[in-house]
Amino acid sequence: MPKRSVGATISQILAAFDREHTWTQADLAKHCGVEVRALKRNLVELQDAGFPIARDDEPPHVYWSVPKTWHRGRVTLGADEVLLIARLIGRLPASTTKRSAMAILAEALKKKPVEPSEGGLVLEAADDEHLVVVEDACETKQALRMKYVSAKRSVQEWRVVSVHHIGAGAPARFVATCHRDGALKWFRVDHVLGAHATKDEAFRPAARGAVERLLATSVDGFHGDGSLTEVAFRVREPESRWVEGNHPKPLSVERISGGIRLRGTVGSAKQVARFVVSLGSAAQAETPELLDAVRALAEGSLRVNIPR
Repeated sequence: MPKRSVGATISQILAAFDREHTWTQADLAKHCGVEVRALKRNLVELQDAGFPIARDDEPPHVYWSVPKTWHRGRVTLGADEVLLIARLIGRLPASTTKRSAMAILAEALKKKPVEPSEGGLVLEAADDEHLVVVEDACETKQALRMKYVSAKRSVQEWRVVSVHHIGAGAPARFVATCHRDGALKWFRVDHVLGAHATKDEAFRPAARGAVERLLATSVDGFHGDGSLTEVAFRVREPESRWVEGNHPKPLSVERISGGIRLRGTVGSAKQVARFVVSLGSAAQAETPELLDAVRALAEGSLRVNIPR
């Protein structure tokens, strides 16, 4: 047989084991195009370098093999490690690359991927710990008992909820049915002081389409008291160029002469009004409810910020 470089032979051997995990010594030598003596020398060198190649003598054959989990250029991970990676990828902004990665991990786990969130998250250690508990409760369909700080009432209290959706970007939020009043609500992870799954109360599924409707009418993760309002406002150029890519969700954008118009059905006109006010004279409300909310915010700010 013609002479060849050691590097080429090693590459052939590794490629062979990537294809089949067990070879007879004779077949492997023939496949790699080398003499048996040269093959054995290279296999021993690979063993000395730490490659997991094992030799078994079963006369008249000698077998060489690698573990079934071994693949050239790949890293073998346990199920818990793959689940951890899936959890972290699930918190990243939605993208084609993310969907592909989640599909690969879902196949490895033989289960549905973690539901995508719509924005990247930066979490404190305690919030990360609580988010893991929330995610697990959502995945396993178990009721969640949590100590929660109500921003509206500024009190700490224990609540039981059924989690249906994780997402809406930073700060980390989730949608859940509150067992106290049966309402579907947004909760913030950084308001959770402690949480654990509980079997004292059964998980409560949301009505069909209820979660989707809440998501479609929430303004950057805020919904309000449940009533829906039609809102519309226009933004002039050049400010419209920035607003077009940075407006509150779920508003739609329409190009008009001199700028853009944003409109939508939302659960909180006040949240949209805050955005409109932040644009100053560049934005003009067009619907009565939004105009009233903008006026109330602007007048309130003027009362406390204009010197007397």
